[in-house]
Amino acid sequence: MESLNSPVLFSGSTADITPVKPVHLAGYQVVRNAPFDRINDPLEINVILLRHQERKIFIVSIDALFTSHELKTEAIRELNRKHGENIREEDFIFNASHTHFAPPVEAGKPMLGELNNEYLLSVKEKLFHTLEQVLSEPGTPVTMHLHHFNTDHTINRRRKIINLSLRRFPSISYKNAYAPLGKKNRNGSVIEFKNRESQTVGLIWHFACHPVAFYEFNTLSADFPGAVRTKLRNSTGKNISVCFLQGFAGDIRPRFGKLTRWDYLKSLLLLPQKIPASTEKIYAEWTLSLSRAVIECLNVNSPEIAVSRMETAIIKKPLSEIFEGENTVNKYLYFQAVQFSDQLSIACISAEPLIEYEDLLKGIAGKGTLLCGYTDSVHLYLPTDRQVKEGGYEADGFIPLFSLKGKFRNEVQEKIISAFKELFISWH
Repeated sequence: MESLNSPVLFSGSTADITPVKPVHLAGYQVVRNAPFDRINDPLEINVILLRHQERKIFIVSIDALFTSHELKTEAIRELNRKHGENIREEDFIFNASHTHFAPPVEAGKPMLGELNNEYLLSVKEKLFHTLEQVLSEPGTPVTMHLHHFNTDHTINRRRKIINLSLRRFPSISYKNAYAPLGKKNRNGSVIEFKNRESQTVGLIWHFACHPVAFYEFNTLSADFPGAVRTKLRNSTGKNISVCFLQGFAGDIRPRFGKLTRWDYLKSLLLLPQKIPASTEKIYAEWTLSLSRAVIECLNVNSPEIAVSRMETAIIKKPLSEIFEGENTVNKYLYFQAVQFSDQLSIACISAEPLIEYEDLLKGIAGKGTLLCGYTDSVHLYLPTDRQVKEGGYEADGFIPLFSLKGKFRNEVQEKIISAFKELFISWH
């Protein structure tokens, strides 16, 4: 039996991947017809390598709309070839922050942003270099601590409205707008790594929210993941690695301002309502308030996570199992999990899961599991069966923008639940 006293060894590094010249951004393609015209804040790759016994686990977050499975596997092959490692896909979590204000780093969705191959090559080089850097370090013995915070910064964006017309019967549809009666997640988590002097040497924070808070459509920005990252570093006084893991944010966006009784009444009456536009002042106040919530939770003592053995698992399912279409060949959904202890796991789906999947999957994964989307190659949103029937952007409106043709099959959520069960059974 392996010793429970074996320390977790931590290595961390960051790389600036801000483009050196203007390129197209990913997302909001409807209103973007030119490369970005201003840089608000830098884009980064953050890498954390955790070693325990014979295990090496990489946590990589990148300021991008999506990442890709191809980029992940290329990085793994390069490390194994050059350094004689035996890193497996399940040992490598590759998560995109989903900022809508960064250039694309994958080629599968040209309608969401034009890929610049020169920029992609630069990102690859910096990713490989950063991975090699953490791999070359012996690692610092650390303890792991799990913190939680509560916020009221988000809102559901699938608003049910009634369509009235003199020419046809009333109908119901779902629009991208504030939906105060919809499900949202008020909770976030932070994994803190402390050295033997009780100094914070790295952080992983987890939160579910579309990074669409920034206020200028054609300006480059990491959005709130970058703003919170800066505040976290300022609070520790060090340029530490801060990995952001995006949660099940498919139908969750920032909420600006307070909701009134009239807002709730309009929602009950199925009346339309516009999303308030962000401004420089609104963005600054919103990100500052969120940062404070994240930082304050670190001031609360949290017991050490007892890491006995780190386990990893990954399975893949053909996209065609849940989506019926012409161009699903060689496209997969990846389900990945890392378990540190009975108290803490990370589980990922390579999709844009809607927040309703938290309730469906949390019981399988366990209370101490951080549920993440936006890993590997993201080919679609992941709505529940009810939402598929309801329609709306997350059910069918996204399909052409994601370069797909077709529709969801029946019983999507049962297939996702089944895959999640298979994932967690695989290491027991």
